[in-house]
Amino acid sequence: VRYIYECGDVLTSRGCPYPCRFCCAYKAWGARKPRLRSADNFIEELKYLYSEFGRRDFVFWDDMFTIHKKRTIEICEKIMENMPDIRWVCVTRLNALDAELLDIMKRAGCYEVQVGIESGSDRILKHIKKNLTIQMIQKQIHLIKKTGIKWLGFFIIGFPSETKEEIDCTLNLISELKPDYAYLGVFCPYPGTDFYFDLKESGLIGENFIKNDML
Repeated sequence: VRYIYECGDVLTSRGCPYPCRFCCAYKAWGARKPRLRSADNFIEELKYLYSEFGRRDFVFWDDMFTIHKKRTIEICEKIMENMPDIRWVCVTRLNALDAELLDIMKRAGCYEVQVGIESGSDRILKHIKKNLTIQMIQKQIHLIKKTGIKWLGFFIIGFPSETKEEIDCTLNLISELKPDYAYLGVFCPYPGTDFYFDLKESGLIGENFIKNDML
């Protein structure tokens, strides 16, 4: 049995170029432009954790692991060459996955991908600048399922202007897609995000409105 505390937590990159209005990752990293480690540099870290600490399970915590397809393929090839028995999970975006990439990721030990879907409403997806549509989501999830890789979907309810009917659309989409795991969160306007400034300007939030962590 493998436990989460036995996993190696690693990053191959920092940052995400996408303009999602609710996400504060770009503020945490200091810019939207991603900074990518080379495949060789990253593999050396994995080899160290593998040989010195016996790690065989990893979580790749990049905001978007598959941001650069050629580099992702190179990382997967080097994993298969150096550590063919490891398993790993990654965080990425649906529109940065295709059949070729998913195939080599699975062969390199990927057993789960985690993707932000957020909403089951096309209007909300456009409103939050997710750069996805329901049709694209359905197509990409079908692609993931064909590979046999498990998937976790992140969903959010309570976006500004969202209606009860649109929340129901999100819940219905979860039922339709049947993710292996689903994370359903409530919208929070984190400082630095577009929504934060919009709501601040409208007088809908005060100076010290956050009294809790992200959970």
